[in-house]
Amino acid sequence: MNASHEMDTQVVIAGAGMGGLALAAMLGRENIAVILIDKEEPPRDRVCGEGIMPMGLEVLREVGVEPASLPGGDFMGLEFHTRGQQHTIPFDAARRGRGIRRTSLISALDAQVRRCPSVNPVIDEVLEPIWEGGRIAGFRGRRGIYRATVVIAADGARSRLFRQAGVRFRHRGYRMCLRLHFRVAGRLALDRVRIGLFSPYDIYLTPVGEQEFLSTTMTHRDGFRAIHRDYEAYLRGSPFGAYFTDADPCSRQLSWHQPLFRPERFVVGGMLAVGDSGGGIDPCLGLGMSMALASARRAAQCVTEILDSVPQRERSVAEFDRWRARLFGHYALFDSIFRFLITSRAGSETLLWGMRHWPTTARAITQIVADNRPWRTFRWRELLRLA
Repeated sequence: MNASHEMDTQVVIAGAGMGGLALAAMLGRENIAVILIDKEEPPRDRVCGEGIMPMGLEVLREVGVEPASLPGGDFMGLEFHTRGQQHTIPFDAARRGRGIRRTSLISALDAQVRRCPSVNPVIDEVLEPIWEGGRIAGFRGRRGIYRATVVIAADGARSRLFRQAGVRFRHRGYRMCLRLHFRVAGRLALDRVRIGLFSPYDIYLTPVGEQEFLSTTMTHRDGFRAIHRDYEAYLRGSPFGAYFTDADPCSRQLSWHQPLFRPERFVVGGMLAVGDSGGGIDPCLGLGMSMALASARRAAQCVTEILDSVPQRERSVAEFDRWRARLFGHYALFDSIFRFLITSRAGSETLLWGMRHWPTTARAITQIVADNRPWRTFRWRELLRLA
């Protein structure tokens, strides 16, 4: 494709990450013409908790990816640890999450996209959005121009395309993340995600195969500097050290600066934010991939509405904006409270003490978070009675 080449389509998506690929696959299954642009072939590896909550697994099945068909490990709940306490919160019966290596999941989504003849994957670097008639009508890339009826930004955290379109972001802090996979000799005995709240470090152990698990650690900048040169040694000497006794590293160590932010809006000039471009919550909730998939599903509904009735565009994008804001808000307060507590040893111990003394309440909150259930289903009176 030369620099002057122009392509027109129904939908153009910038970014072939989790959200972009899932959206392209959903639209492709409806035979909608899509151009999916990324600067390199998937999959790209990056720091990720790799645990998918039940609501995310539902979206994968809608896309055509059966989670059980991919190498991974199911988990039936969460197990929290501090230096002095432990508490397990199981999911509801028949509900489960699954740990899947991010590269495996991206490859599976990419395979689904390539089975859709109406989706055209393009390797190019998107430079900027194109404004025409008061709305964003496409993207300008290094190798061409891509115009579409519906335009999607799925270009990751603190979306450059949204910033170029004039959207400001409210920053809520950051977290430093480290990740490393381990393999054990026998069958892995890890049926829950282990969460170690060892301030200033939070360690997450997620099963990602019959013999493999992922260790992700989050901390602040000083904590990161103290352990990143020998992360494996830190893990073996941590309170979770027993899990690493007979385990050997089986992946490259990766690190990342995780920004926490919220855009002032989730639609600009008709361009929709999908995946991490629509805001960043604390990775401690383990919801990054699930939220990206959920946003792709809702964006697919919005795209279908627009293509069915272009005059209703404004109503459809406004509804998407409100829905996206509700999705972010659903977790934002809980995220802020949880993150405030786990930044100190006293806060972490208090959190576990509350879980152990009010297990029904802790389980109800976990189900709301894991399944994106309405907060109105929570029995607030019961909490007040217990208090």
